[in-house]
Amino acid sequence: AFFRMLPDLAEQAMYQPDYMLRDLLEESGDQTGDRQNGIDGLPGFSTAHPQAMYQPSPSGAATFINDFSGGGQTVTMPDVGGGTVNVTVGGQFGPSALMSLIGYMKNLKAEDNETFGVNIDCAMFHTQLEGEVNLVFKSSFFAPAVWNTITGQVGAAENPIQKYGVKPIFNRWLTQPFTWYVFDTSRAFRGLIHQLRQGVILTPRTSPNDPVVFDMHKILWGQYYRAAMAFGPPFLFARSGP
Repeated sequence: AFFRMLPDLAEQAMYQPDYMLRDLLEESGDQTGDRQNGIDGLPGFSTAHPQAMYQPSPSGAATFINDFSGGGQTVTMPDVGGGTVNVTVGGQFGPSALMSLIGYMKNLKAEDNETFGVNIDCAMFHTQLEGEVNLVFKSSFFAPAVWNTITGQVGAAENPIQKYGVKPIFNRWLTQPFTWYVFDTSRAFRGLIHQLRQGVILTPRTSPNDPVVFDMHKILWGQYYRAAMAFGPPFLFARSGP
């Protein structure tokens, strides 16, 4: 009977990195406190990441945002003909929130004031948003009532979001149904890091001389592995939500 349960044990071992990833993204379980800090000493998701990530940033130094939860963030951008304009980036999932966030991430600048060259190619969602996400990403035609500054659109038009090459994935382990994430996974470095120290080891305790077997008249199968989750460069990922 126990051998029939081994596939289930193996499946649970396979899911362990998913649980740890979920906890890192949502700041829960074991992935709290200092484990939330990234390479710049700030939490992985922040509204004030320094452009010079590896050096102490003086007061007033340039920063960037990768946390757009809570309805999005107001960002000041150059305006046509000079001056600046305030725009809302991110927020509750929808075409405008998605495209504004992708546009913002693509234009993030490094300490040399040149863009990082971010290419958002992956977006992660709770299964609660699956229907809406598929509608936005996979519809051949789309006609939102208001799309940024375009307000006079009438009838259906070809869906441009399909051409951005962003792959939607649905993470069934997430517990925050309306928070969503975007990533650049095209680099040698990634925004999320799984540091494997020891692969899964399955340990059967079935010997008659084993204390569990002898004392409790039971046999026990267990497994363990050693690994850690961490944030990579913060310009490679962002989160958003209402």
